[in-house]
Amino acid sequence: MKKDGGLRPIAVGNTLRRLAAKVICSRVKVRTTAALQPSQLGFGVKGGSEAIVHSAREFISSDRSSVKVLLKIDLKNAFNCISRATIMEVASVHLPEYADYLHACYGYYTDLYIDDEIPSSQCGVHQGDPLGPLLFSLGILPITSALKSKFNAWFLDDGTMGGSVETVAEDFQTVIDAAYAVGLSVNMSKCEIFVSGGTAEDQDAAISTFLNRFPTVTVAVEENLCLLGAPLLKDGIKSAIQQKTEVMRLIANRLELLPKHQAYFLLKCSLSAPKVIHLLRCCPSFEARDSLIEFDEVLRESLQSICNVRMDPPAWRQASLPVRCGGLGIRRVDELALPAYLASIHATRSLVSKLLPHSSEVDADDHIALWSYLCDDASPPLLESRHLQRAWDTPYCSAEQATLLYEATDATNKARLLATSTPESGVWTHALPSSSIGNLLDDESFRIAVAIRLGAPASSKHQCNCGAEVNADGLHGLSCKFSAGRRARHDCINDILRRALVSAGIPARTEPRGMHHENDTRPDGITTFPWTRGLCLAWDVTCVDTVARSYLDHTSLQARAAADQAEAEKVHKYSFLSGRYEFAAVGFETFGSFGSSAKKLVKEVGKRVELQTGEIRSHEFLKQNISLAIQRGNAASVMGTVENAVLFKCN
Repeated sequence: MKKDGGLRPIAVGNTLRRLAAKVICSRVKVRTTAALQPSQLGFGVKGGSEAIVHSAREFISSDRSSVKVLLKIDLKNAFNCISRATIMEVASVHLPEYADYLHACYGYYTDLYIDDEIPSSQCGVHQGDPLGPLLFSLGILPITSALKSKFNAWFLDDGTMGGSVETVAEDFQTVIDAAYAVGLSVNMSKCEIFVSGGTAEDQDAAISTFLNRFPTVTVAVEENLCLLGAPLLKDGIKSAIQQKTEVMRLIANRLELLPKHQAYFLLKCSLSAPKVIHLLRCCPSFEARDSLIEFDEVLRESLQSICNVRMDPPAWRQASLPVRCGGLGIRRVDELALPAYLASIHATRSLVSKLLPHSSEVDADDHIALWSYLCDDASPPLLESRHLQRAWDTPYCSAEQATLLYEATDATNKARLLATSTPESGVWTHALPSSSIGNLLDDESFRIAVAIRLGAPASSKHQCNCGAEVNADGLHGLSCKFSAGRRARHDCINDILRRALVSAGIPARTEPRGMHHENDTRPDGITTFPWTRGLCLAWDVTCVDTVARSYLDHTSLQARAAADQAEAEKVHKYSFLSGRYEFAAVGFETFGSFGSSAKKLVKEVGKRVELQTGEIRSHEFLKQNISLAIQRGNAASVMGTVENAVLFKCN
């Protein structure tokens, strides 16, 4: 639905057609963006919309001694109405080598089928055509490049002009006349004018002058002045965030209808901070901190409902960290707002200088000082890295991670925080949660995986089947000798490695016999053909409990210490294979860490699978499968402390 209640058409083009169009876009991007700039930033320009917003804000806020007019232009149904004759004409000039292809696409009418009616598609670029934005931008290039206003910026069909009332009015009339010549029309009721600078009498006179010529244009007020979805003035930031918060509340209610793992994945990747990231980058939203905190509270409640895990302050603080820092990746926008804005300001400086050649640079010193204060007096990133949001975000995340570790009250929590901060411990959170490929955790396994990662209660206190007392964290099951998930987890990881080796073109078998001349000691698997240096590979898998008493003194001081120690013990145990096999001890921890040898082997296997299959994500997929198997085993172990527990299944 559109804002005015109408329907927005959505189409998905033919795959082969889209592929061809994307190839053309990549080939002509450099030269066409050079031809379209500086006025048109809607095609092939990274951060184009952000640059327009920053430039417009700079335009209306600087030099307020004289009256300035800012005009937003809306073209009615532009992409569907632009003349195809115009498209073919500009294509012959700017894309001559692809004229035959474009003639095949747009040189003939296309029949559309709506019930019993068969109208012809005779104008506009095709819905779902990746070349559509480029063709449209080239089609209106004679219009956008002919305007005389001091500020002239277009993002595809959304135009913005600024300058004196006489110049803007003259350019507006030019747009109206020239648009008609290419099949377009201006939607006067959706065009907005905003006047700044000078005295109140001067502003009223400018508005009257403009409205006398274009009476149906809307006059915008400060709190409602938005451009490309972002408020231009401070008065509008709070209401813009509140609108996003209401949408987030609606989304949160609907996410509860989905399987928990899938709901979390959507929340993390699309519907939390990504939903407002454009707003955070385009305006100083951190100045409306109360509204950001309200949005974050909706996120916290949604995550708590999805995971069925109590998000007390420490758990929520960890959950809101990036996955690489031990969190769940549900970023708090209150934390992200300042890094996002600073990165955008620095990333768009060159574009802003093109749109406003005589303007001064945006002064971000006060914002940088605030960032340094929030990051424990950290130094700003190097100049060449200041356009990267991660460069501004990482110091804050590192400081928060260090604070959580400092506030940890016991060795178990310290070991947990160190283990979850290793890159591979959170790989399972990035896996596409689809049952068809075996990556979907059932609701209870997902709940336990989240609770263990955050140190939140996984159960109530009860007595294990072995007779021991189980605390609310549920961690007893991870090391209980009667654990229901340990053997199944081991077998599943072992099978994942075997299947990966087979995918790499290296046949392998598990549980080989006759490896030791005195007893039946044998590794978990060996390859049939040589792995390296003419030797076959032999491997043995183990998954040890990060917080077991025998490892806790080491894991509370250093990440992956338990896995490394277990690998060293495996190497000693299978020393009799030296010289006959290339032996790899494959150690993992219940909190997700990979041992040094395990990381090396998994990386090499993933690389060989990539060479065999051509799938560049093979290494990542292999890590995800192993990480998910660990989480399923943990869940089975925790649930196995209760009678009639659900058994672990490897998908």
